[in-house]
Amino acid sequence: MDLSAFFAHPLFIAIAPAATAGGLAWLAGRYRIKQLEGETSALSADVSRKLARIEELERSGRDSASLETQARAIKSALISKLNDLLEFGHGSRATLYLPVNDSEGEFLGLLILCTAPTNLADSSFHGTVFAGRDAFAMQSYLDREIVQSDGSVYRFDGFSPTATFADCIFEPGRDGAAHPIGVVQILFDSSHDKDIETCKSAVARVSPGLVDDLQFFLSDTRARLAMIGLNIPEQSKRGVVLFFDVSNSSQLFTNEARVSVTMAIMRRFMEVGVSTVTAEGGVIEGFTGDGFIASFAVTADASGPSVFERALRAARSLLRNSQDALKSLRPQLGDDFDLIKPRVGMATGVVHGISFSFGQMRVASVIGRSASNASIVCNTAPRDRPCITMDKATWLELPDHERASFQELDDADLNRKAKARRLSVFVNKVVE
Repeated sequence: MDLSAFFAHPLFIAIAPAATAGGLAWLAGRYRIKQLEGETSALSADVSRKLARIEELERSGRDSASLETQARAIKSALISKLNDLLEFGHGSRATLYLPVNDSEGEFLGLLILCTAPTNLADSSFHGTVFAGRDAFAMQSYLDREIVQSDGSVYRFDGFSPTATFADCIFEPGRDGAAHPIGVVQILFDSSHDKDIETCKSAVARVSPGLVDDLQFFLSDTRARLAMIGLNIPEQSKRGVVLFFDVSNSSQLFTNEARVSVTMAIMRRFMEVGVSTVTAEGGVIEGFTGDGFIASFAVTADASGPSVFERALRAARSLLRNSQDALKSLRPQLGDDFDLIKPRVGMATGVVHGISFSFGQMRVASVIGRSASNASIVCNTAPRDRPCITMDKATWLELPDHERASFQELDDADLNRKAKARRLSVFVNKVVE
């Protein structure tokens, strides 16, 4: 077949337009690929230049004679390493925690030093101190182990993770043993899948750099954290907040005709409360109208029962003693006797003491999430019997035999505030 016959062949006539279009498309595609490669190379070069500039600034900041400049440069370097951790671990967010002590040198909790990726909204979150073992980072630090879960109650800045991975970072001590100096946590959302081996590998890659940079904040910690705007309240302690309340008291306490009975009840309750709490090493922090709030701070004394056991022992004594007080006033209470039920709520975390005075006013109490949680779990308690409730952070700190005497409330039994904070609430199984 000669060329004229070939070009006139019906098959050539059918495929020629498609072949031509395909060839042109291929040429256009190759051109676009080359163009994109050029754009990508230029973008990559620009990113590399900026990263190099950041690293240069961080190095010069570390070498500065000003401690404030060093602090800012080292925090920037830590954030850069957290971004590396996210790249290697394929996570959504990363957080670095630093252990901090209270003003008396006792362990307070884990402070959020920095996060990645970071933005202005995160700044209010930096400096938050976690102190309850229900936080995965705290559990990892206290137990010196990896903690990972396919669920998380850790939320901030509109970010709701679906999985978490937390691991301690260690430095070698003079005694040859490894000492934990912080915790890194990788968080995942629905767009990222967690792989524990990948997370372990990522932490192993960035840990040496994190350990080197953290050395700056391990010395004179309070002062150096203040250089980057993170301040630890002077009066804060790690411990348990106990909230004592009387259920079904409104009918009696608002009855003006029986105000003398109300005063007699509260006087007895406060007498019982002060003696019981003081006997277990706690402090009555404030009067709440139909109850009181108390705190039990963790101390260095490791002998005897823990502060969590002592707080629970105080709660049990409070129920017994307050019921005895009610029985002594049974004639005055009449039908109201069967309605009034004492109850106690307990929550573990950072206890922030507050006191001030203006003229004749004198105020002292505790504030913060732990105090608020104690009130919430107390109000979650059943109202038909005297009972003790506690958050999961407190329950986790108790010995196994004490945990067994409590059961977790169903989600349907939680009040609105407990659900909003995603609290797990435990209640005693029997009347104490």
